[in-house]
Amino acid sequence: METNNMKAYACPTCGSQLENDGSAYRCEEHGLWYTYGRNLLVHAPNEDYKARDRFTMPWEARQQNN
Repeated sequence: METNNMKAYACPTCGSQLENDGSAYRCEEHGLWYTYGRNLLVHAPNEDYKARDRFTMPWEARQQNN
């Protein structure tokens, strides 16, 4: 559904209408969602995932010679 040139999205988890939050969309129950392409919504990572899914890049693992 389009309203005033803005597309209205439903939360993929619960189906409630998402509210526009600047560059993202917000569900009261499930948090922040970002649009990726025309029809895909991507859930913003929460703090638990940010801490758990921290990857070391190859240049970070290499010993630095000062």
